[in-house]
Amino acid sequence: RGDNGVPSFRVRLPREGFRGRKDHKTGHKKRVLLVDDDEALLVLSREILELEGHICDSVSTADEALIVLESKEYDLIVTDVRLPGISGLAFREIAEARWPKLQGRFVFVTGLSLQSTPDVRLLQKPFTPNQLINIVLEAGG
Repeated sequence: RGDNGVPSFRVRLPREGFRGRKDHKTGHKKRVLLVDDDEALLVLSREILELEGHICDSVSTADEALIVLESKEYDLIVTDVRLPGISGLAFREIAEARWPKLQGRFVFVTGLSLQSTPDVRLLQKPFTPNQLINIVLEAGG
């Protein structure tokens, strides 16, 4: 139990096995913006990608993501499909209209039964650390 009597848990990720791989296409680490209203998933995804050496920022809404995009550039945006307010798909449309170089740099995380298309890259929940790492390596700039 945590300090306030509420049950808590800690997830330990292996530091061996997937740490330190470089992007197989460009040889560099990526700047990744994570957008998800599930705080636990956001923290875990960020930790996994940072263990790989990627530079990550995270926000919980599309509105917050649009504000961050005003001042920072990213190689990849990993966003939940279902977000409070603006959906992940609508967020992509807005972001790509404002910043055309973001086209093709989105990965959608979802628990819904959706199919990937050439236009929409999906990461199905629940996913493993290696699935997240691999889609980040394969996607974006």
